[in-house]
Amino acid sequence: MAKAKKVKKEKKARCAATTKEGKKCKNSASGKSKFCAAHKKK
Repeated sequence: MAKAKKVKKEKKARCAATTKEGKKCKNSASGKSKFCAAHKKK
């Protein structure tokens, strides 16, 4: 019996921002930015 191939999932970078409580943001960074859409500077 052949073994099933494992498919590597591409990891998305996490947002580099921290919340008011000092915890890391749980959102994924958008595009080439280090931040998610909520924390991206305008």
